[in-house]
Amino acid sequence: MEYEDHLEVFRAGVNVWNRWRADNPQVEIRLGPIVIQPGTDLTGINLSGVSLMFANISHVYLASANLSGASFFGANLSNSVFSWTNLEHSFLSGADLSWAEMAWTNLRGTNLTGATLWHTRLPYSNLKKANLSEANLTGAVLLSSELCEANLDDASLRLAHLNGADLSQASLCNADLSMAFLSDAVFYRANLNGAKLARAGIKLSLIHISEPTRRTPISYAVFCLK
Repeated sequence: MEYEDHLEVFRAGVNVWNRWRADNPQVEIRLGPIVIQPGTDLTGINLSGVSLMFANISHVYLASANLSGASFFGANLSNSVFSWTNLEHSFLSGADLSWAEMAWTNLRGTNLTGATLWHTRLPYSNLKKANLSEANLTGAVLLSSELCEANLDDASLRLAHLNGADLSQASLCNADLSMAFLSDAVFYRANLNGAKLARAGIKLSLIHISEPTRRTPISYAVFCLK
């Protein structure tokens, strides 16, 4: 099938598309810079492995969708809903996810280098081993999210809400955490070399690091301020 044929199936609706994907799992699909109308409901759609580079998917409902391994390079995904969606190992470099709703989303191993996540809501999401280097996460909500071994080098996390987030072994070299909310966050063995922490909210509850050799956990924080 050619590009236009793929588009025709896609426009037939989620149920038709998902059945076609199930019957044709080996077909390589490139929907390219498609424009999806705001308000379109694509809940539960299977777009795994699909190329949607530079697509305009703003204000679209993609909750509980399978987007694993999909490419959204340079795509506009702002204000869309991705709650409970699987984006594992997807490619979102340079994508705009501003104000997107991404609670409980699986972003494990996802490439988000240089992506814009301005005020994006990501509470309880899995970003383990995700690459967020040079990403703009200003004002992003990452409450209780998992960021273990994530790459946040040179990322902007100004005013970000990281309360209860787990950043164990994450790399935050030269990251900007100015005025970020960090109470109960875990930075066990994280690399904070050159990170900016001016006016970050850490004065009441320190960064918690549990040591398995002790009967009771202790709390302490070591920062390399720039």
